Amino acid sequence: MKKTLFLAITMIAFVGNTLASNKTLIQSTEVMSENESIKIISIEEIGFDDERACYSFYVIYERIDGTIQKEARTVCSFHHTQEQIKKEVERAYGTTIKPSAK
Repeated sequence: MKKTLFLAITMIAFVGNTLASNKTLIQSTEVMSENESIKIISIEEIGFDDERACYSFYVIYERIDGTIQKEARTVCSFHHTQEQIKKEVERAYGTTIKPSAK
């Protein structure tokens, strides 16, 4: 599980680089690690912190054993707008971000 978590965090870390290079980070919602694969179910918006230029969201995914996980992620970039960050996160995970349930 820690390797999968690290892989998911690493993918988000490269979202900023993806903005500059316009390359597709991943092309499906299936993510593989050494020991297991996970399937992205959805992404839910948490919000945007203008002061820190950070966009936060939940990633909901299913592990190979069928368990559902929900983990918070944050992407920060002073060089991109909230919409640019959101679009790159959607492209990286291969799914549309759902609005926050406030």
